Amino acid sequence: MLKTRNINKISIRELCQVAGINRTTFYNHYGSQYDVLNEIAETYIQNTSFTVINDIAAGKNIDECLTRVLQYMKDNLEFAKLVLDLDNYDLITHITISLLQFDHMVIKHLPENLDLEEKKAIASYVQYGAVRLIKEWILSDCLKS
Repeated sequence: MLKTRNINKISIRELCQVAGINRTTFYNHYGSQYDVLNEIAETYIQNTSFTVINDIAAGKNIDECLTRVLQYMKDNLEFAKLVLDLDNYDLITHITISLLQFDHMVIKHLPENLDLEEKKAIASYVQYGAVRLIKEWILSDCLKS
């Protein structure tokens, strides 16, 4: 449904009809169509950002971790493009809010002679830069390897 219209134009009635459930069942699990989108997007974030952070923290090879996550993004390109549309959902903001542990991971790997403020600035730069780069890659249909 997001392919053809904005999330705020999708009614609960239509959503229930397409899903084959009644409104009572819907409201037992969700409060709005935005809650459904948030849950789907959170699953996407779990399968991408959190996977990388957890795998790296566990000592796994960073190249393999990133390759696997980027392949997941490429395999789910249509969804990623839909949610990158700011009219539907601000995926970038949700990713950056969800990744507080990313800052800690970056800070942990920075030289000890930097003060905490410098480390936080570098971590923020790395996080926002990586998210922006991935966004551009997705919007260009993941053409580059």
